[in-house]
Amino acid sequence: MEDGAGGARLHVVMLPWLALGHIIPFFELSKRIACKGHHVSFVSTPRNLLRLPRMPPRLAPLINLVDLLLPQVDELPRDAEATIDLTSQELRPYLRKAYDELEGQLCRFLEEARSPPVDWIVFDYAPYWVPESPQGSGPRLLRAAVGVDGGRRRSDDAGAPDGSPEWISFPSTIAFRGFEARELFRSGAERDISGVSEAIRFGVAISDCQVVAVRSCPELEPNWLNLLTEIYRKTVVPVGLLPPVAEEGPTRTAASGGGSSTPFLWAFRRPSRDDGEELEKLPFPEGFEERLDGRGLVCEGWLPQVRILAHRAVAGFLTHGGWNSVVEGLSLGRAIILLPLMFDQGLNARDLVERGIGVEVPRDEVDGSFTADGISQALRLVMASPEGGPIRSIARESKATFGDEELHDEHLTRFIEYLVEHRRAPP
Repeated sequence: MEDGAGGARLHVVMLPWLALGHIIPFFELSKRIACKGHHVSFVSTPRNLLRLPRMPPRLAPLINLVDLLLPQVDELPRDAEATIDLTSQELRPYLRKAYDELEGQLCRFLEEARSPPVDWIVFDYAPYWVPESPQGSGPRLLRAAVGVDGGRRRSDDAGAPDGSPEWISFPSTIAFRGFEARELFRSGAERDISGVSEAIRFGVAISDCQVVAVRSCPELEPNWLNLLTEIYRKTVVPVGLLPPVAEEGPTRTAASGGGSSTPFLWAFRRPSRDDGEELEKLPFPEGFEERLDGRGLVCEGWLPQVRILAHRAVAGFLTHGGWNSVVEGLSLGRAIILLPLMFDQGLNARDLVERGIGVEVPRDEVDGSFTADGISQALRLVMASPEGGPIRSIARESKATFGDEELHDEHLTRFIEYLVEHRRAPP
């Protein structure tokens, strides 16, 4: 562990949104900041703090876990403190409403955090109110992005349907499908029960912070990082990809789907009924469980994804394309099969396909529907067919960028040096 950049120790407050795909990357960044000798206060709710990966004992003196009690909102399931606890996507606005009510508790914590005083608040898109709180004029504000942020606000510069928008100065095929864009902007642009839209949260969080940090690196996407700087008109600092460090997991078969004749492990989340209660009987096709015998494993609940992906038996990774999962898979050189479901996942999928790293499951362009045959074909293409050889090869080569711990530690060091150099002078 290093000594805080020559003794100039920082105190950084981390404030992620209540989703494990945000909480875990924020915690990983927290650990790496602490490894450099700086203090971190990691703020979340009690149940989410219990979900965090084990903290190395040597970092415990530098990472303070701050639990804020999530106010009860009648529409939320009891003890729901993260998106994984929700029985329906329609409940997300109520979780955001409860989250917004944490502002008072956060302000009290910041008032009391005097030893050492807070230098930076690293916050997610959802707590757009952080810049407006009374303490917003104290610590400097850093917006951290774990995935792809919304970019332009104008709708009249979208460019031709078959080409890049005018404001993208380099060739790219990355774009939302029609069904993705409709769902994203329908839910994102409308004011919800929390009183604001998702678009407002993104926009205010970006416009009112001093600097934007992204989980990326110039070696991977220099053009996009430069474009973000132009769009946001403020400093954009890559923190590196934060590749996971994993020991090889237990001996298990892994990786594919029931109709592909390939051994697989499926991380399954039990769906809910209309009344919010979990289904007692799993909604699998008749005979599915018998066909699993000896070649497939279905596991409910949270799984140690990195440990599983690190196992030498794993050849491919079928994922929704969330950035956290993409980094974990490619840092281990696994070929990627993509089935994006929401938010930035569609853009991530197009990006990987454009790079020749992965294959996307075919979807109906109008309604987004897909078939079991489509999944099976994508799995066989990537994992078994001669035509998938280049994809497997490029995925293995991608490990040199995604999994280069020394490279990404250099980016993290430069990020921390920026925080030290630009922190607000004490009163």
